[in-house]
Amino acid sequence: MRRLALCATVLWLAGCGRQEGPRLFKQLTPGHTGITFANTITTDDTLNVQSSDFVYNGGGVALGDIHND
Repeated sequence: MRRLALCATVLWLAGCGRQEGPRLFKQLTPGHTGITFANTITTDDTLNVQSSDFVYNGGGVALGDIHND
């Protein structure tokens, strides 16, 4: 039984390897995109993750091309 569990674990870990392939996206600099947003959250004694669970949720920028244009 232990050998079976060991073999299954080894096979599972071998299948978790990352395969390199063609990348779909490329990281661009703010100078190239014109986007200069920085999600800077200043915490203090009254605003922090212990007093509010949602301090870091929802702050960011999302971009997408829906119609491939």
